[in-house]
Amino acid sequence: MRYVIAYDVTDNARRARVAKLLERVGERVQGSVFEADLSDKVLERLAAQINKVVDVNEDGVRLYRLCSDCAREVRIIGQSKIVREPTLVIV
Repeated sequence: MRYVIAYDVTDNARRARVAKLLERVGERVQGSVFEADLSDKVLERLAAQINKVVDVNEDGVRLYRLCSDCAREVRIIGQSKIVREPTLVIV
Protein backbone atom coordinates (compact mmCIF):
# COMPACT_ATOMS: atom_id res chain seq x y z
CA MET A 1 0.00 0.00 0.00
CA ARG A 2 1.18 3.52 -0.80
CA TYR A 3 1.82 5.94 2.09
CA VAL A 4 2.64 9.60 2.41
CA ILE A 5 4.67 10.20 5.56
CA ALA A 6 5.13 13.73 6.88
CA TYR A 7 7.01 14.74 9.98
CA ASP A 8 7.66 17.77 12.13
CA VAL A 9 10.50 16.96 14.52
CA THR A 10 11.90 19.78 16.63
CA ASP A 11 15.33 18.38 17.48
CA ASN A 12 17.99 18.17 14.73
CA ALA A 13 19.36 14.79 15.86
CA ARG A 14 15.91 13.19 16.12
CA ARG A 15 14.89 14.73 12.79
CA ALA A 16 17.96 13.24 11.10
CA ARG A 17 17.21 9.82 12.60
CA VAL A 18 13.60 9.92 11.39
CA ALA A 19 14.73 10.96 7.91
CA LYS A 20 17.26 8.13 7.82
CA LEU A 21 14.56 5.59 8.74
CA LEU A 22 12.30 6.92 6.00
CA GLU A 23 15.07 7.01 3.39
CA ARG A 24 15.41 3.24 3.84
CA VAL A 25 11.81 2.58 2.81
CA GLY A 26 10.71 5.45 0.62
CA GLU A 27 11.61 8.48 -1.41
CA ARG A 28 11.74 12.07 -0.18
CA VAL A 29 9.32 14.21 -2.19
CA GLN A 30 9.55 17.37 -0.04
CA GLY A 31 11.82 18.42 2.82
CA SER A 32 9.92 16.52 5.48
CA VAL A 33 7.61 14.41 3.32
CA PHE A 34 8.21 10.93 1.97
CA GLU A 35 6.25 8.53 -0.22
CA ALA A 36 6.65 4.80 0.21
CA ASP A 37 5.06 1.51 -0.75
CA LEU A 38 4.86 -0.47 2.47
CA SER A 39 3.49 -3.85 3.42
CA ASP A 40 1.56 -4.03 6.69
CA LYS A 41 4.54 -5.70 8.35
CA VAL A 42 7.02 -3.04 7.20
CA LEU A 43 4.60 -0.27 8.17
CA GLU A 44 4.27 -1.59 11.72
CA ARG A 45 8.04 -2.04 12.05
CA LEU A 46 8.65 1.48 10.74
CA ALA A 47 6.05 2.99 13.09
CA ALA A 48 7.67 1.22 16.05
CA GLN A 49 11.12 2.50 15.06
CA ILE A 50 9.86 6.06 14.62
CA ASN A 51 8.09 5.88 17.98
CA LYS A 52 11.42 5.05 19.64
CA VAL A 53 13.06 8.12 18.07
CA VAL A 54 10.54 10.93 18.44
CA ASP A 55 9.53 12.84 21.53
CA VAL A 56 5.74 12.44 21.50
CA ASN A 57 5.37 15.66 23.52
CA GLU A 58 7.27 17.76 20.95
CA ASP A 59 7.28 15.98 17.58
CA GLY A 60 4.68 14.77 15.13
CA VAL A 61 4.71 12.14 12.40
CA ARG A 62 1.73 11.41 10.15
CA LEU A 63 1.34 8.36 7.95
CA TYR A 64 -1.38 8.75 5.32
CA ARG A 65 -2.48 5.66 3.42
CA LEU A 66 -3.36 6.27 -0.21
CA CYS A 67 -5.66 3.93 -2.07
CA SER A 68 -4.41 3.02 -5.54
CA ASP A 69 -6.99 5.30 -7.20
CA CYS A 70 -5.92 8.21 -4.97
CA ALA A 71 -2.24 7.60 -5.68
CA ARG A 72 -2.93 7.84 -9.42
CA GLU A 73 -4.65 11.19 -8.90
CA VAL A 74 -1.67 12.96 -7.30
CA ARG A 75 -1.27 16.46 -8.73
CA ILE A 76 2.00 18.34 -8.58
CA ILE A 77 2.51 22.05 -9.05
CA GLY A 78 6.08 23.25 -9.40
CA GLN A 79 9.27 21.28 -9.24
CA SER A 80 8.79 17.74 -8.10
CA LYS A 81 8.20 14.37 -9.57
CA ILE A 82 5.57 11.72 -9.23
CA VAL A 83 6.93 8.68 -7.44
CA ARG A 84 5.53 5.47 -8.84
CA GLU A 85 5.94 2.04 -7.39
CA PRO A 86 8.42 -0.06 -9.34
CA THR A 87 6.99 -2.63 -11.68
CA LEU A 88 9.82 -5.03 -10.91
CA VAL A 89 11.91 -5.37 -7.79
CA ILE A 90 14.90 -7.70 -7.66
CA VAL A 91 15.99 -8.67 -4.18
